[in-house]
Amino acid sequence: MSPLRTPARRRLVNIMKRVYASLAGFFIDALKQHFSEVQVRCHALTQERQTASNVQVECLSMTKSAHKPLEGIWIIDAEGRTVLASARMGEILGAVPAEMIGKSSFSYIFSEDLAAAQRLFNAKSSGDSKPFHFRLRRKDGSEVWVDVQGTPMRNASGEFNGIVGTFTVSDNDAAWGLAG
Repeated sequence: MSPLRTPARRRLVNIMKRVYASLAGFFIDALKQHFSEVQVRCHALTQERQTASNVQVECLSMTKSAHKPLEGIWIIDAEGRTVLASARMGEILGAVPAEMIGKSSFSYIFSEDLAAAQRLFNAKSSGDSKPFHFRLRRKDGSEVWVDVQGTPMRNASGEFNGIVGTFTVSDNDAAWGLAG
């Protein structure tokens, strides 16, 4: 009998087939789970909250409009990554909106402001929708002060899944008590 056809070899091959089938099943289940989570996230960001849907429609209409909107629209997910940015938001940050997708919103924050930005993000994730004034770092490294109205988004289960924000460039730091 050939060593390649021994009963021990056949058992080993059968075991390996079961392991491969099990691994394949595991990866298929993992992919299905990931796909399901992506579907839930997309659904939650675009359909679950009427506010998010309205903002996206408004954002898309503003980017196609001939007039220049004053407000930038920025939607970020629960991890702080950009989901959508309007053309005006790109102008405010000196960035191309398509290049912002998937990028951390914290990459537009000066390092000395990261702790404050994280506190604001945590407050929004807890439901705070008060407006605030903040300094952002443009793509070229320069600063821009903005007035921000951020609204937390929640899925059908009430779990935080991102923030819809409108950003207006601020020329009046004195009104916020920030003038030197």
